[in-house]
Amino acid sequence: LGAAARGVAGDVSGMINPLTIAGAAVAGLAVAYAKGAGEADAFNRAIVASGNAGALTTGQLGAMASNIAKVTGSQHAAAAALAEFATSTRIGTENLQDFARAALIIERGLGQSVADTRKVLDDIAKSPGDTLKKLAEDYGLVNAAVYRQVRALEDVGKTAEAAALAQKTYLDEWQSRSERVQAGL
Repeated sequence: LGAAARGVAGDVSGMINPLTIAGAAVAGLAVAYAKGAGEADAFNRAIVASGNAGALTTGQLGAMASNIAKVTGSQHAAAAALAEFATSTRIGTENLQDFARAALIIERGLGQSVADTRKVLDDIAKSPGDTLKKLAEDYGLVNAAVYRQVRALEDVGKTAEAAALAQKTYLDEWQSRSERVQAGL
């Protein structure tokens, strides 16, 4: 048995040489390049679909994806989430990275897809007070003080600020719930 194992080891070690190592490295680089090019294409499509409402570049979105990946562990998922969020004209550029990161955490912990989270945020932006009230009734997401603050902002014509507050409140609560689920598993 020992001689057979040594023979197999000798055969395998004979196959490993600088050329096979270099070939594996080139193949790895090609795969990484293809993934990166795919992410850039997704970012370009999102930018065009939104009419470049956020005035972002693919480079900026790529940097955001890298930052998100440091928290979530997946560059590919981060890029896909950012591309999803970048298609929306109802999510402020200043919130894009945080919202995409939170959506990934929510997806992992609660199973709500990134696309569904973006849709809820778009609904909040259209009608912050009404949507927040419905979410509060359905999920107990928000307290009365936050709801009154959102309504007060709407009443004085600060709908964008009301939407940003409502969106952040929604994501903070869902993210917190998601993290509690993950901690319990």
